[in-house]
Order: sequence, then structure tokens, then C-alpha cells
Amino acid sequence: MSDDLGTALVVILGVIAVVGVLLAGGAWYLLRRYRLPLHAVATTIASLLYVISPVDAVPEVPLGPVGLVDDLTVIIAAALYLRRLVGARSTAARNTAARSTAVGSAQKASGGHPGRTPTSAPTPIPTQDQIRERRT
Repeated sequence: MSDDLGTALVVILGVIAVVGVLLAGGAWYLLRRYRLPLHAVATTIASLLYVISPVDAVPEVPLGPVGLVDDLTVIIAAALYLRRLVGARSTAARNTAARSTAVGSAQKASGGHPGRTPTSAPTPIPTQDQIRERRT
């Protein structure tokens, strides 16, 4: 019976190690691709260090597989945190791209002048006769 428990514990620890490596690779990709801030890097590294460290809030040795709950919670929390940050960064990137496209279209329609919009026509220069009429 203790051999079965030991084998199950080794298998579960192996699965957590593989998930940790996949999470580290995915986090590295996301950090580089979306240029996430430094606190996202620190959070990812801290969560991975907690998962692989032998010191746990809920130890695995006396509690068996139940002791892996805290490691799983840390992995899920880090993944959800990174997902939220990536979502915010990709939304901001889409908004910036849409805004720059709209500005570029307006500039193109106005002949390349950044201050002129397509709906504003150039103000005509008054003639000398019009100026004299305004004065009188």
C-alpha cells in the first residue's frame, strides 16, 4: 500500500513539474511577445519558485496528494494573472492601432496635412475689393 502511495506521489510530482515547465515556457513567450511589465515577470518567477521549492504552505510528504493543492492554486493564479495582463495589453494595442489607422486615413484624405480634416475646406483668401467693402 505504501508503494502505491509513493508511486502516485512521484507521478503527481512529475505532472506538476511538467506543468511548471510548460507554464515557464508559456510565460516567457507571453512576457516577450506582449512586453509585459516587470511586476508580471516577478510574479511569474516567484510562482514558479514556490512550486519547485521544497517549502510549502501545505506539505506533500505527510498529506500526500492533498498537499499538492497549494502548488496547483499558485499555478492557476499565475496563469489567470498573466491572462488578464495579456488581455489588457492586446486590447490596448488594438485600440492604438485603430486610432493610428483613423488618423492616417484622415491625413491621407486631407492631402497629408495633419491639422486639416477631410470635412474642413481651406479658407479662401479675400480679394482687395472684399477687404475694402468690409471696412466701409
